[in-house]
Amino acid sequence: MQNKWIRLFSAFSSLLLGFIARFGFALLDYVPVMDSSTYYINAASLIETGKLSSGFYIGMFPHIYAYTVALTAIFKITGIGLWGVILLNTFFDILSAFLIGYLIYLLTRSYKWPIFSFCIWWLSPFNILFCAVSLPVIAVNTFIIILIVLAVHLFNNINCFKYLIYFSVVFAVAIAILDAFRPISIIVMIAILIYYTFLIIKESKWQTFYNCIISLIAIILLSALLSYLWTQTISSATGFPANKYKAGWNIYVGSNYDTNGRYSEKDDEYLVNLMIDYDRDISKIFYRLQNEGINRWKELNFIRALQLMINKSLQLAGDMININWDLKGSYPYFDDSWIKYDIIRIISGIYWYFILIFTFHYSLKRKKCEPFNFILFIKILIIGFFLAFLAVEVMNRYFTIFFPMFTVLSILGFHKMVEKCKNLTPESLHLKQMSK
Repeated sequence: MQNKWIRLFSAFSSLLLGFIARFGFALLDYVPVMDSSTYYINAASLIETGKLSSGFYIGMFPHIYAYTVALTAIFKITGIGLWGVILLNTFFDILSAFLIGYLIYLLTRSYKWPIFSFCIWWLSPFNILFCAVSLPVIAVNTFIIILIVLAVHLFNNINCFKYLIYFSVVFAVAIAILDAFRPISIIVMIAILIYYTFLIIKESKWQTFYNCIISLIAIILLSALLSYLWTQTISSATGFPANKYKAGWNIYVGSNYDTNGRYSEKDDEYLVNLMIDYDRDISKIFYRLQNEGINRWKELNFIRALQLMINKSLQLAGDMININWDLKGSYPYFDDSWIKYDIIRIISGIYWYFILIFTFHYSLKRKKCEPFNFILFIKILIIGFFLAFLAVEVMNRYFTIFFPMFTVLSILGFHKMVEKCKNLTPESLHLKQMSK
């Protein structure tokens, strides 16, 4: 009974501390810069004029529209300002924290570890910081977690056709929403295909094969239909045909050997020139970018291509605790003293290495049999996202897309270590020494 109250007190304290940390940023001056300003300014424009201020730009990068619309809805309630940004991101983040706890419960069947996982996610310095900027980082992670939760039920009902179809439909809707915020649905689709292939080979049953094929077809067709309808909505809102070659810019920038696959003013100038050459025909512009990006990769010899991918992976993960671009640039408060900024970097670094260490601990020490097989799906997603980033543009904040998967694995790794330590009684240690 005492442990129950301790857990409840810990959860409540963490919840309160997380809210204070997030909404504390509302007391500071906020100046959205770069990508965050695009979302903020367009949402404000929809409130004030009923029109987007950057219709053509959003037509080129249609994933901007979803978060802009969500931010507009919040601004209608809170007014235009930082409070609305924090409120929207906090809503997504607390939903993520509960879903992470639910996933851990499915694996441990214990209430202690879901509360621990809730606290780990909710008090993450990265999540707290990204709640304070007008970027869809938190929203994207929320829908990735939703997809993982749905995948659990999808895989566990693979032999129950009625529930399989139901969860396939819901899964397709979630993929379409995720794709609206960030065009990464193709990676999730490939992960599902690979997992179903493994499952068919393992089960070696005609019914399993049939159910997997029907589920896959339902997911692909419905998500494609919803994505198409959303694209038409964006075209209507912007007044420009939405970009059909969404990966064109990312492939072009990601293939730049000189910048290690990062954004550069030179690439931006080239985009502007293409806009003039093609008279702002979005499809032709991004088709050209996509082809030139592919040609860039082809022109690299094996050594230079390998070096580019290594440099990109180092920038992607190695720069995670450097939050200068998104935090320091948006809050003049952190320009006053490097001490404030370094304290945040240290806390972020400690958290980051905790996640990494126990993720690797779980991955290397995992038992052959798991209560649920969605761990394989998580690992396929990790590999898929990593390989994709080797080919496209990289930024340090893009690596946050791995946080949902890494958090689940790291908590399971920490859980495994704690349970192992509990079993190391003096008697068991004595028996091990005797057996030697």
